[in-house]
Amino acid sequence: MGFRVLELFSGIGGMHYAFKYAQLEGEIVAAMDVNTVANAVYAHNYGSNVVKTRNIQSLNAKEVAKLQANLLLMSPPCQPHTRQGLQRDTEDKRSDALTHLCSLIPECKDLQYILMENVKGFESSQARNQFIEALEKAEFHWREFILTPTQFNVPNTRYRYYCIARKNQDFPFAGGKILEEMPGVKTGDQILSQISQILDKNVTSDFLVPDDVLTKRVMVMDIIHPTQSRSMCFTKGYTHYTEGTGSAFTPLSEAESHRIFELVKEIDESNQETGKSEEVLQQRLDLLHQVKLRYFTPREVARLMSFPEEFEFPAETTNRQKYRLLGNSINVKVTTVKDSHIVKIAVERENHMAQLINLDQRHPLASKIQDICNGWAISDHQNYALQFCESNNQKYVTEKNRNEIKNGSVLRLQYSPSKTASDAMEVLLNGNPQEKAQRLKELTSLSTDHTFALEFIKEKGLDTLIKMIEDGGQTNEDILKYSLASFVELMEHGTVSWEVPENSFVARNIEIVRNFQKYPTNCGESALSNLENIVMCSNKHVLVAEDIKLQDILRLLQEVNSPVMRQNAIALLNALFVKADEARRRTIAHTISAKQFRLALIGNGLGTEMTHQLYVLQTLTLGLLEKRMRMKMNAQDQDAHEKIKELRRIAFDDHTNALNQNDDHIRRGGGSGAGNVNFSQYYKKLGFKCDINPAQDFIETPPGILALDCMVYFARNYTQQYAKIVRENSCRADEHECPFGRTSIELVKVLCDILRIGEPPAEQSGDFQPMFFTHDSPFEEFFCICVITLNRTWKDMRATAEDFTTTFSVVREQIQRTLKLRPENLEDFRNKIALLTYQQITTLRQQERTSKEECDSTASAIVKLKEKISPHILELIKQQRLSFLVEGTRFAKYLRGTRTKDKFWYARLSPNHKVIHYGDCDEKNIPTMEELPKKLPISEIKQLLEGKECPHMKETRIRKSAVNLAFSITFENMEHSTLDFVAPDESIFNYWTDGINALLCQPMVSKQKNEDFDTLLSMEIKLRLLDTEGVDISKDPPPIPEDPENYDFCFES
Repeated sequence: MGFRVLELFSGIGGMHYAFKYAQLEGEIVAAMDVNTVANAVYAHNYGSNVVKTRNIQSLNAKEVAKLQANLLLMSPPCQPHTRQGLQRDTEDKRSDALTHLCSLIPECKDLQYILMENVKGFESSQARNQFIEALEKAEFHWREFILTPTQFNVPNTRYRYYCIARKNQDFPFAGGKILEEMPGVKTGDQILSQISQILDKNVTSDFLVPDDVLTKRVMVMDIIHPTQSRSMCFTKGYTHYTEGTGSAFTPLSEAESHRIFELVKEIDESNQETGKSEEVLQQRLDLLHQVKLRYFTPREVARLMSFPEEFEFPAETTNRQKYRLLGNSINVKVTTVKDSHIVKIAVERENHMAQLINLDQRHPLASKIQDICNGWAISDHQNYALQFCESNNQKYVTEKNRNEIKNGSVLRLQYSPSKTASDAMEVLLNGNPQEKAQRLKELTSLSTDHTFALEFIKEKGLDTLIKMIEDGGQTNEDILKYSLASFVELMEHGTVSWEVPENSFVARNIEIVRNFQKYPTNCGESALSNLENIVMCSNKHVLVAEDIKLQDILRLLQEVNSPVMRQNAIALLNALFVKADEARRRTIAHTISAKQFRLALIGNGLGTEMTHQLYVLQTLTLGLLEKRMRMKMNAQDQDAHEKIKELRRIAFDDHTNALNQNDDHIRRGGGSGAGNVNFSQYYKKLGFKCDINPAQDFIETPPGILALDCMVYFARNYTQQYAKIVRENSCRADEHECPFGRTSIELVKVLCDILRIGEPPAEQSGDFQPMFFTHDSPFEEFFCICVITLNRTWKDMRATAEDFTTTFSVVREQIQRTLKLRPENLEDFRNKIALLTYQQITTLRQQERTSKEECDSTASAIVKLKEKISPHILELIKQQRLSFLVEGTRFAKYLRGTRTKDKFWYARLSPNHKVIHYGDCDEKNIPTMEELPKKLPISEIKQLLEGKECPHMKETRIRKSAVNLAFSITFENMEHSTLDFVAPDESIFNYWTDGINALLCQPMVSKQKNEDFDTLLSMEIKLRLLDTEGVDISKDPPPIPEDPENYDFCFES
């Protein structure tokens, strides 16, 4: 049974509108008021069959029982408790009706709920005490409030007393005192509407403030401007009395109207003693006419009272009557009591008219489904369930996800997951091929739902699918295609271990991949996905590694155009790489470094997921350098010693070869005269720190022995450039020498850091560099280009040994800026980095420094200027963050802390900044707000969680990179429900967390916010100081001169 509402002191129907917009199930059974004019307005808007002209004092308990009213709404006369009403309280005859009700309430046994509104001041009256005694006698629980519309985004101040009461169950928040905000409503956190939003477009001159009021009373009027977000309480005396009855409006800006009133004050002050002549009075009035001061129209006052646009007054109602009625009414929005647990939804069923119902989220779904089934005369309600019916969300509604149901949601009554799974199994076991194919096609979409998947697996459906996939004699391609796709979707839920499939299943998937030309593309896509998961999540990876040859993957990449199949093939290659031992990894890396393999990898278009998979492969192959990077040079490593000698021989071969003696002979002191060679001098010219024993330079890790490998590669493959660099530096003055050995070792260390060698691939990164797939030895070639750049930069900077760190900061920047341009090949990288000379880097740094540097001045005037403009800068940043949220972001989906491949969702803020819209999407298209089915009102957000505090980051296996980019939103009315995000990168993480904090009126605390603030503040300060160029701004204000000896000033006439 819904609410049966008795509305007393009903006035013009404010309580009626509040009940309507609260979306509560029920009806107004009767409305009563003694005011016939108010009742006419009520009847005009709701019909005359509801409202009755009635003295409340004649109402008795028997009549209330006959109406079966369980909710009482009332707003008794406030005059006995106001200053203008002389505050006579219960002695005032107008309190008699409330006194009568206080005696009546305990007798009305059906009453379960009461809402009462009155003027502020009622809380300290004797009438209030009588009312509370009546509630206690009738065993009501009750809470009292003093609320005002400004707390609810309404630009009107109207403090009122409210009391809510109910039987049987106490309220979830403490009482004992008068509350000044409604629990669950973030009072003060909402942006108030401006007065300009409630104005009528064409207001006649009838509403202009009369000349006599302008002349005599204008200085005591409360005047509102278009951009303000406030107004006074409007009383029944509005327009009749001037002071304290409501605000007046001017279309002028605050500054302009202030200027005019200052002129009026000057006239008043200058004529204070002599009095105002007719001419002066007319001059004063002419000035006041410029203000265009007018009263708010009844329609505008109704808007400030939150009455809807459809609310109307009968044609015969005068403006004076309208103002009186509105002044005695309530604010609809404040009085609207929404039960957040009840949502209005539509339920559809094929070939039936939809049912519009109220769903109480506190009641079990099963009971509501039974009611719905009864409405359609369905007897076996236990076989039915509700299902979302959006195009991108067709999940079954369960107790866990029912919080996704919002007002206006459309659901579909379908067979329950268990019934659907049972029917599907019947067809798969006993149906003909056409029936099986059709049911499997339906199964591919049903399997994405976790609830259905559990029921289907419980029915042994997964085993059946495995048998159908393993059936090599299957001639119906649709059966194989859809059974594979269904299997993939079912396994995505992570409820079944990948150890379950037997070797025969693995072999069947391998056969499909190796003979992909014989099968539909979808079969190959699913088989590759299955094999990737088997390799990563089971002990059967050895079977796949033995039977899937790299040539099979190469052939697939060369011949297939399907982006999904290609990215799944690379994902399988990555999985094989991860699971392989060191030797096998090097074999894989060697194979894919061949030209035909490289061309196949980077051919065709690169989507988001393909780019990520190639980035993973790039990271894994470059990761093979980690062993050499972390390996110190061993004194017994003969090969390494030979490489050091080779560096010397290649650089100085015309000197050492002339001796015609081997190194050992020379080291022992053999030969005579000029034949005695001190090799330390050559190693010094090569730029090693330890010229006596250069092997000592390769002890530090990183870069370890990898640095020596790169140096030897450069010397062997770019002999002339190598020799030129070494000899040019050996001919320079010592202070300007660029030591090849020391700088090369440091350069390799920098390159390893830039490319993150030794670190696992990030889960969402797309930092794929195609140039690393265009050469057999990409890292070594990369080093060769960079070492030449390093030498050129050293010369451009005229660097010395003391500039070592500075030079490398420039070189690092040259490399990083060039990599951001995504060069297609190493030659492209060589050309691009050649353009980034030291001079160009200096110019870029200067430009950036100009835009970012903070004003270092400590002058008190500048400090005060910063303090003055800082709030404006913060507001700019806030608006930028909110604009970014309005544009929206695509996020990757995570399941149990692991990124789900090819699954994305999109979130964006509504333009009015009140709702976050979100829903599933693909990796290419940006959905509009209307295409995102789910909504999260900002008012329902409780708090923002970040990092490890997030519920979806509790898993121990989650990568640190994902944890640092995670944040969650918790809801006000749901303790265990969150909306979970993992941002694609740090910048988006900062923008979203800042934006949400701004919406919650919390400080923005990200590092990005601080950087933006510093940049904007510096820029604003510099712009404001342009006119002071050349003027010395002292750190301290000028001193105040001492007092004069006397104050006998001489004035000359």
